[in-house]
Amino acid sequence: VKAKVGPGAGTTVTIDEATDYPFRDKIVFTVSTPKVVKFPLYLRVPNWCANAKVSVNGKPVSVKAAPLSYIVVDREWKSGDKVTLTLPMTLATKTWKENKDSVSVKRGPLWYSLRIGENWKPYGEKPWQGTEVFPTTPWNYALVLADEPAKSFSVKAKPGPVAAQPFTVEAAPITITAKGRLVPEWQMY
Repeated sequence: VKAKVGPGAGTTVTIDEATDYPFRDKIVFTVSTPKVVKFPLYLRVPNWCANAKVSVNGKPVSVKAAPLSYIVVDREWKSGDKVTLTLPMTLATKTWKENKDSVSVKRGPLWYSLRIGENWKPYGEKPWQGTEVFPTTPWNYALVLADEPAKSFSVKAKPGPVAAQPFTVEAAPITITAKGRLVPEWQMY
């Protein structure tokens, strides 16, 4: 972001962001400014995050960080200042009563699903041809959940940088493992 901040005509400040969000929980902002300038920096706390934390140049900043709020860091900034926003990602489940008590799993802002083998088949006539996707591996599993559902899962982060296109099965930077049981009564329709 490049913006004019501060009193009068303002000072042009650039803030660079370095992050692997939404797969990692840290976001680092580096301030570049030609001179010291005072301005408020607003950092948004997502609705899923209960315990956001902020540090400036490695020192913790006391903040009120309720979900769906903004953290305001109002201070004098100099070139090279680094702000680290940490958004701890916890596992959660959601039960969908209206869908026969099915359960979804999320961690931070992302929802997860079972890895299912795919067979893509064209159907219809050109120019309106479409594609259907059929499973090649079992998909009809029910989760086996502990009394505290979050304890039913194991989270594993792939080491190294996040791929340029992380939303593929092969490049997924985070995997979640859980116990399940096959439910043969669940069939495709």
